[in-house]
Amino acid sequence: HTCPWAVERILCPGSRWGKTTVAAVKLGHDALYQTRLPKWTLLKDHYVAINLSLTIDMARLAWIRLYNYAMSSKLFKRFIIEDESKRYPFPLLTIGAGRRGSENFWRSEVWARSSAKDAHYLLSQDFDVVNWDEAAREPRGLRILDDILRMRMVDREGRLDMTSTGDGK
Repeated sequence: HTCPWAVERILCPGSRWGKTTVAAVKLGHDALYQTRLPKWTLLKDHYVAINLSLTIDMARLAWIRLYNYAMSSKLFKRFIIEDESKRYPFPLLTIGAGRRGSENFWRSEVWARSSAKDAHYLLSQDFDVVNWDEAAREPRGLRILDDILRMRMVDREGRLDMTSTGDGK
């Protein structure tokens, strides 16, 4: 693998150590710079990063933090496409530049979703980056990991980050 980063990474500190902040900054960076393997760099119009957690409220925490950071940054704010972004019912932040068809066109989306119902509603989606928040608390985590998440990233060799307190403690 020529990728300078691991395909699956784990951040597992204790409770209240800033995992949500790290996830928000990382999702924003990944979406802004479209971090991916070099062979996928021509696919500029489709980049999806998702923050996944047990509930939509938990998943929304990192998304809201990212949105607030982005809106308060003069540099980041100019890339936000407000008419394509929404907070409810399923948070979606769209960033990009250029007009479709132009050489400098690119688009990225950052989603927040819950892993409810074994994350089956993610079927038929594809992701470049997944941040799975509180993965250790997921009762059917291995099934979701093997049957759902890895299959959503395989076509573009996406990356999975798991940010969780160890066994939910």
